[in-house]
Amino acid sequence: MIPAIRRQKLLDLLKDHQLLFLPEIIEAMDSSESTVRRDLKTLAKCGEVELLRGGGVQLPKRNMEMNIHVKMQLNKEEKQRIAAAAGALINPGDIVFLDPSSVNYLLIDYITADHVTVVTNSITHMSKLLEKDIPCIMIGGEIKKNTSSCIGPMAERMLKDLRFCKCFLGANGITRDAGITNHDPKEQSIKHLAIRNSAATYFLLESAKLGTVAMCKVADVDAHIVITDAVLQGLEDMDNIIVAGKDD
Repeated sequence: MIPAIRRQKLLDLLKDHQLLFLPEIIEAMDSSESTVRRDLKTLAKCGEVELLRGGGVQLPKRNMEMNIHVKMQLNKEEKQRIAAAAGALINPGDIVFLDPSSVNYLLIDYITADHVTVVTNSITHMSKLLEKDIPCIMIGGEIKKNTSSCIGPMAERMLKDLRFCKCFLGANGITRDAGITNHDPKEQSIKHLAIRNSAATYFLLESAKLGTVAMCKVADVDAHIVITDAVLQGLEDMDNIIVAGKDD
């Protein structure tokens, strides 16, 4: 096969799967390992793909929002560590708010304290909470298909008079200058209400989101606790950042 055509086929494969590992690419491309490695290096030099530690390959990060089910497949090990650290913060009797982030979906598995009530605007989260028999309240409203969440004026009215011990929020990017950002103004409004009505706020963000800036600012980077999976380069001096699993 002509190299240029083969590389385009590889890019098309990544567009369909978002993230692949070398053995999967070799099988799908029906090419030798040396050929695939050579093509990946060429594409990486051109900025067409991003080579990850551990052998993963993905398209470069773009300033766009991915489907919730795609998000759940990315950085799973890192998200598990963050979710476990967040779950340890939930105490018996707490009322907590979980937004539709993929880390919060994993966090549900780490809610082990008794008599916890979870409020969420995520349809996906609600199904899991019901399966695990965790008392929960669903915030309804306009449905956003991409994130399987409820947003808009109706959801905001429901949130307005609720109060939480803690809220756990996701976001799409974090930088020192731009702060913590996300893509959707309507989701931004939900996050602002949750922050306002919570005694404590935690942002659960993989270190892979460092350096990404989305359209809507949610909070200053030092305004709330950030739980992440690795030291955030350039933000090492900030005392509000918790690295999950890191020994003190």
